[in-house]
Amino acid sequence: MRSLALASTAVVLLLAAAVALAPAALLDWRLATLTQGRLRLADSEGTVWSGRGALTDAAGTWSAALGWRVQPAALLRGVLDVTLLPMRGASEPRGNLRWGQSEITVKDLMFSLPVAALQSGLGDAAIIALFGEVTVEAETLRWQGKGGEGTLRARWPSARIAAAGVTALLGTLTMTLTPRDERLAGTIANIDGDVRITGNVAFTAESVELDANIVPLPQTPPMMAQAIALLGARDSSGAVRFRWRSPSR
Repeated sequence: MRSLALASTAVVLLLAAAVALAPAALLDWRLATLTQGRLRLADSEGTVWSGRGALTDAAGTWSAALGWRVQPAALLRGVLDVTLLPMRGASEPRGNLRWGQSEITVKDLMFSLPVAALQSGLGDAAIIALFGEVTVEAETLRWQGKGGEGTLRARWPSARIAAAGVTALLGTLTMTLTPRDERLAGTIANIDGDVRITGNVAFTAESVELDANIVPLPQTPPMMAQAIALLGARDSSGAVRFRWRSPSR
């Protein structure tokens, strides 16, 4: 009986050690599975509980270094509690994310990514090319799946979009999002661009939806003005309404 007890204890300890020392590379496999291979975790070091690596796309066209620390005790309560840590002397990413069975909570979040990461995450074909970096911040945000509180802000300075040989300089594009029902939804606007953009945007677990008005300005390049005209008819204010959803229905 004592031998059986010792053997059982040894097995438990071995399993605990295996879990505690699980390599961070396992997160790459999990991330690839969740995103159908579009996003990966490269150059990972450490364990799944405390490690670092580079978030990237499958082709390696962009990357963002990050570190993380997971609280094992929270998992016993069914909560994934992750603290993001900056790498190589950087000031970001940083913040805390708690993902429970019915609620997501974000505190003191700040991270920057190449805006091309948005295309990678959604799996869009390369119809348009996005240039620049977007910074996301949230002092506090609580989302229960059917509502919540708090605000998430995104800022894309020197925003550029290229499509069909036409490059649009959008200036600084900003989004302000709050939890609404099953979405993060809010407004989008820009300043100092070749065109003026105002509208609404919504993020769900499956899609991104944009409903915006685009107004050509005196400095709008002729080719760009022609491209905007193809999106639809202008209203009395000169705005063209543009609706986009990814993935498309």
